[in-house]
Amino acid sequence: MKIIRFLILKVLIFLSCAPSLIAGEDFKLLGEVTYTSNYVSRGISQSGDLPALQGKIGLAQDYGWHSSILASEIDYKSSPEGGESIELTFDLGYKKKLVDLDVDFGVNHYHFP
Repeated sequence: MKIIRFLILKVLIFLSCAPSLIAGEDFKLLGEVTYTSNYVSRGISQSGDLPALQGKIGLAQDYGWHSSILASEIDYKSSPEGGESIELTFDLGYKKKLVDLDVDFGVNHYHFP
């Protein structure tokens, strides 16, 4: 839990100076911090019905490419695999508008360090 709060603090510090780090108008740096009462994915609590702190940082390009990293507290102590406490989600995608339809292709990778 201390590690994820430390990582989110680092992300917030990075976001505060990000406009001076990214050159050009083609890129947008996105970030968010969420404190949720219960992290639920596909109908199953990922946080053991407890609150979870989450941080996300992403980069989007005007041409359609986007990527992000999400860090979230989880609680899998009851699982046979062990008691993971952090989930990292990496995503890479391409978004394009076709006529009146927005199409977004992407891949996600879930990592439990």
